Amino acid sequence: MIRFLSLRVVGNWGWLQRSQWFDKKRLAHPQHTEENKILGLVFSRDRAMQLDCALRSFFLHCTDAREARLFVIYKATTDLHGRQYAQLAQEYDEVCFLKQKKFRWDVLDLLLQFASDRPAGYVPRPLLTFCGLSGVPCNISLHDPSRSVLFMVDDNVFVRKFSLLQVHKSLIEQQDALGFSLRLGTNTTYCYSLDKAQALPTFASLDGQVLKFNWTRHVDGDFSYPLEVSSSVYRVSELVPLLTSLFFNNPNALEGNMANRAGRFRKRFPYLLCYTRSVTFCNPVNVVQSVYSNRAREGSEYSTERLTELFEEGYRINVNSYRDFVSNACHQDKELVFERN
Repeated sequence: MIRFLSLRVVGNWGWLQRSQWFDKKRLAHPQHTEENKILGLVFSRDRAMQLDCALRSFFLHCTDAREARLFVIYKATTDLHGRQYAQLAQEYDEVCFLKQKKFRWDVLDLLLQFASDRPAGYVPRPLLTFCGLSGVPCNISLHDPSRSVLFMVDDNVFVRKFSLLQVHKSLIEQQDALGFSLRLGTNTTYCYSLDKAQALPTFASLDGQVLKFNWTRHVDGDFSYPLEVSSSVYRVSELVPLLTSLFFNNPNALEGNMANRAGRFRKRFPYLLCYTRSVTFCNPVNVVQSVYSNRAREGSEYSTERLTELFEEGYRINVNSYRDFVSNACHQDKELVFERN
C-alpha cells in the first residue's frame, strides 16, 4: 500500500499519533528534525506534472532546501491523479505528501504543531475550530519570531539560486517586515492578474541581494498585495493568529481571505522583503478550480487532462530550460519544455 494513502483520522475528538500521519522513514530524514525553523506548505490539485516541476526546480535552486520541512497537501479528483501523486511521493522521499481531508484543518494542524514541536494531529481538531489559540494545549509562543512558513503552489517554477536561511534570517532581523516575497523583484514591472504595468516601489538595499519596500505607500499591483500563497515566507507568530480567525476550504479562499485582512498589519508591519531579482514565478498554463476566475492560458494544449496523459507516458517538464529566466511578472505564461524520463 502506498504510504501516504494510509493516513487516517481517528475521530473528531481523538488524538492522532505521529505514526498515523507520517512514514517513519521520512521522520528519520534530516529534513524532519525539530531543529528545522522553516515549514514549507505546497498546495496542489490534479497537477502531478506541474508539481514535479515545482519540486524539482525548488531542490535545484534552493541552496539549503534541507533546512525546511516540506509538505504537499494535495487533492486528487480521480484515481489516476491519485496514482500520479503516489508516484511522486515515492520519487520525493524528502517530502511528506498529505492527502487533503479538510483543507483548513490540514493547514492549521501542520502550522500549530510546527509552532509547538508536537506531532501533527496532537491537538484535537475541534479545538482548532472553536477555541482558537487560547484553548490549544501546546507550548506556542506568539512572540517567538524564530519559525517561518513558506507557501508554494504547484505551478511555481524556480529559476535561480536562493537561500531559505537567508530569507529566514532577514525576517528575524527586519521585525517591521510582514514577509519575504520570492516572486517579486526589480524585474516584476507587470501585473499579470490585472493585465497592466506596475510601477516599482522605492527600494532600500539591505545587503546587496535583499531589498525592502513599504507595501502600504504609493504602490500598486503585486507590490501592494503582501499576503499570498504562491511563494512567500512569513513568520509563524504572525500567521497563526490570522489563520485561526479565518474560514477557508481551498488555497484560493485561503489567499483571498488573507489578502482581505492585510489592513490589520499596516501599522506594525508596513514593509515587505524580496530579492533584487525574483527567484520564482507561477506559470498559469491551466486552471483546476472554478471558485475564482483567475487569468490563465486559453486552449487545451496544456490542459490538466493533456499533462496527465504526458505524465503517464513518462514525460516531465525540463526545469533546466528555465534556469536564469527573468520574468516580468509574478505570473507569466511560458511555454512548457518537456523531456522524457
